Amino acid sequence: EILDPKNCLVSKVKDEGQVADWNNDAAPRERLKRHDCLRKVNGIGTNCTSKELVNMVSVCRGPVELTFERPTVLQLDVKRRGCKLGLAVAASKSDLGLLVRGVDRDGAVLNLNQVNDVDYIIAGDRIVTVDGAFLPPGEIAKQLAGDEYQLALYRYLPQGQS
Repeated sequence: EILDPKNCLVSKVKDEGQVADWNNDAAPRERLKRHDCLRKVNGIGTNCTSKELVNMVSVCRGPVELTFERPTVLQLDVKRRGCKLGLAVAASKSDLGLLVRGVDRDGAVLNLNQVNDVDYIIAGDRIVTVDGAFLPPGEIAKQLAGDEYQLALYRYLPQGQS
């Protein structure tokens, strides 16, 4: 998925093909899975957009070396206390959660970030569960209208920091 220009995510791993063959032979922690982030194609990729990485894969001939990154999983308890959440989000068309496009200048998230001087939610994070449930993006958005809930976020390190 290339919704986020900085993070090219695996939306599905098919049961047949080269990736399935790789996964069959690989140790469990090395298997490619949903939400893994493509970082390099044949050693090239730093500062490439998601679209550029996909294009590089599509024109490869012969052996291909792909480098992926796993997300860091973050849990966050949100208490809106009547104010707006304060996030700009985009829905994944591949059922990979909600992409956080930005944090508004007011709202519960900015307040939480400022009070504790920690960036709990930042642009580029993926909201993948609400109260422990993996839901389609539209359902996640509906759940965010509530006043209290626990979120699971996937965060990817910026290129070059993995």
